[in-house]
Amino acid sequence: AKSVFFSGETDANYQIKLKGKKNAIFGELVVKNNENIFTPIIPVSTGKSYEIYKNEILYQEFSIPKLENQIHPKLITIYPNIDTVPENLLKMYFVFDKPMQQSKRFLDFVSVTNNKTKTIENIFLSLENELWNKEYTELTLWLDPGRIKKDLIPNKELGIPIKEGNTYEITILKNLSDAEGAELGKDYKKTIVVGSRDVQSPATSKWKLTIPQKNTKEALGISFGETLDAMLAQETLEVVNEKGEHIDGGFMLSKKATSMLFVPKNLWNKGMYSIVIESRLEDLAGNNLNRLFDTDLSKGEKISSSKAKTLEFMVQ
Repeated sequence: AKSVFFSGETDANYQIKLKGKKNAIFGELVVKNNENIFTPIIPVSTGKSYEIYKNEILYQEFSIPKLENQIHPKLITIYPNIDTVPENLLKMYFVFDKPMQQSKRFLDFVSVTNNKTKTIENIFLSLENELWNKEYTELTLWLDPGRIKKDLIPNKELGIPIKEGNTYEITILKNLSDAEGAELGKDYKKTIVVGSRDVQSPATSKWKLTIPQKNTKEALGISFGETLDAMLAQETLEVVNEKGEHIDGGFMLSKKATSMLFVPKNLWNKGMYSIVIESRLEDLAGNNLNRLFDTDLSKGEKISSSKAKTLEFMVQ
């Protein structure tokens, strides 16, 4: 439901809350034809109960009935889409096929078990404002950077979130719902094996290219030689000609984010081209093209400030 209609004094102070919650729902309340119309920023969910407060006193309760034959949302992908991750893994991404609910924390529907110790672990950083994309279909969860970086107090007191040699099972619980109140309907699980710490930045000089032929629409192949941050890999690369002009086309990332294909919109012309890579591109440990994520700036280490790197190639 996108809006809530209710009668009552049009000059009273109204608040709408999810039943059992203290905080009011953000939205806009307007008066039309002697009715109050409340439009929340995030639509109210089916299957949930709500309370209307008038001048801080409970005025009315209502529920949004569940729709018949609701289509369950699906968790399409969890990145990184590989089994073994570095001990200093920084982020994970969760991609759904429908906009998801915002009335409860996503972490309330996540359980992480250390299969070695059989204990429940809190590996993810809890944020007041969760990192959803604007469509609420992709969520970024950070492993606590303060625990990953050596010599910081959280690292010393709590240790690193995931430890080399351990295996963790991440479960997204089946009662997580989408914006319309439809639940996943089944648990989604991902198991990760923790390898050694990654202490090297991605090196574009080691990337391998598969060069297309002129007068074709063959794909340009780019092999990274390692798994990179899947979301950043799709945002940070561009192909330009020798004049620096943008080449229209589309990038396709491999399932494990170890390579990409660039398919041009038009035929390749003979000549020099460049792949321009923004330096903010990261590997799974948050090491970007300029520096390591766990860099001690107090030691005066030299850090590149370049905004981008380039790789040239010739189409013949």
